[in-house]
Amino acid sequence: MNALKKAMAIVALGQSLIVFSALAGSGDTLRIASYNLLNFPGSDVAARVPYFRMVVQSMKPDILVVQEVTSQSGMDIFLANVMNAYQPARYTNVPFHDGPDTDNGLFFNPDKVSLVSTSYIQNSPRHISEYVVHITGTRDTLRIYSLHLKASSGTTYEQQRLAEATTLRNYLNALPAGSQFIIVGDYNIYRSDEPAFQKLLADETNNNGRVRDPLNAVGVWNNYNFRFIHTQSPRVRSFGGGSTGGMDDRFDMILPSYALDDNLMPSSYTAYGNDGNHYNDSINRLPNAAVPDSVANALHYAADHIPIFADFRFGSVTSVSTITDVGPATYALGQNYPNPFNPSTQITYTLPWQGFVTLKVYNLIGQQVATLVNGEQGAGAHTVVWNADRASTQTATLAGGVYFYRLQAESFSAVKRMVLLK
Repeated sequence: MNALKKAMAIVALGQSLIVFSALAGSGDTLRIASYNLLNFPGSDVAARVPYFRMVVQSMKPDILVVQEVTSQSGMDIFLANVMNAYQPARYTNVPFHDGPDTDNGLFFNPDKVSLVSTSYIQNSPRHISEYVVHITGTRDTLRIYSLHLKASSGTTYEQQRLAEATTLRNYLNALPAGSQFIIVGDYNIYRSDEPAFQKLLADETNNNGRVRDPLNAVGVWNNYNFRFIHTQSPRVRSFGGGSTGGMDDRFDMILPSYALDDNLMPSSYTAYGNDGNHYNDSINRLPNAAVPDSVANALHYAADHIPIFADFRFGSVTSVSTITDVGPATYALGQNYPNPFNPSTQITYTLPWQGFVTLKVYNLIGQQVATLVNGEQGAGAHTVVWNADRASTQTATLAGGVYFYRLQAESFSAVKRMVLLK
């Protein structure tokens, strides 16, 4: 649309527009990743370091939490030859903590966060690490918990994982209400109804320590339907230790506290390198649609897990402004109401001029579940009612949980979060 038509459209709006927008530069986005390094450094460290370097440098985390480190030497090697290989002092790390069995570690960009404290929750077979950091430029304090729960299937091992999860949940419940924290690591959990997983997600009398599953993945994860979120194993043949069998388990997860609902960018949650086309197969079997061939190969040879990451936005401030008469051309996407909702909610938005518009709804793993608008619309305020029981593209009843709606018009795009209660 040319400038004259846009100006005429703005005038046609009349009176004033109330605009909600995020202030640019008012916050910071952190990429937080977790990676099981498979008994690092081990006897084959020289061979594996270049692969880890390839993975980490392509993933570009601001914070990397690791499991299965075995020594201070391992931390030093990983910092110097993986994290800082191309840019000295870009990352720093916490000192090695020598607990029972293998241990956790933390690497972070000191320009993005500063370390406040480290502590360790006594647990068996491995300690749970607590890393407290401050987000640079904001007042946010983030607590990061790294765990590696007891492995293997069967009731005995499930009860051991439940005991570990109970220890952690009790510790977290003692945190101040509204604390921002995440639990990351190798959970060794096979399905969503396993007692340890439910303990962390449970609605209890004290919910200070409650977390949610950003993917809302309900079911037995060791099957084809969950192939996009599997993190173990990227190899089908045995070499250098570790598990084999191909991509078929969702052992590695990032579970945030409810206080981080508005910080997590759900579409960023990624099992790095998993394109969903390698179920029970090696991650480096060509083609891999998620990462370059070199990265897929590195994931295959580095460890028996692939990393996961998610992006979190901190310190963002929402501004409210009023634009009168022929002020600058402005789009606005409002928060749906009611929110949470069941089954219907109303979405409002404003267009400064006529143009082609789409309004679509997505689930937490980025799958489109409804198209609400797809066509030409005139300038002004618009309202759309969405009934989640009759989503236009759904093939089954939608589960309760977090969804996102996205407005696109010309070069403008905005996304907001909503919660469906079931």
